[in-house]
Amino acid sequence: EEDVARGFGIRYSLFGHNSTEERQIDRHRLTLIYRHPLYKNWLFFQIAPGIEWLDDDGWEASPSIQFGLDTLFWEATR
Repeated sequence: EEDVARGFGIRYSLFGHNSTEERQIDRHRLTLIYRHPLYKNWLFFQIAPGIEWLDDDGWEASPSIQFGLDTLFWEATR
């Protein structure tokens, strides 16, 4: 049985502000997400390498990587 709690994904985000009369976007982020089960179907390991561009840095790219654990309890109730 497969579900959406495991596998690959791509996330694109953009950020901005509207605190001034000029509403502008000043940050973009692109992230590749991989999630894999660690224990049964409720504890998952996640790794997400990404790249971000900020207007403050002249749109120079900054790489990043995030590691994490996710817990999903819907399977535990079945």
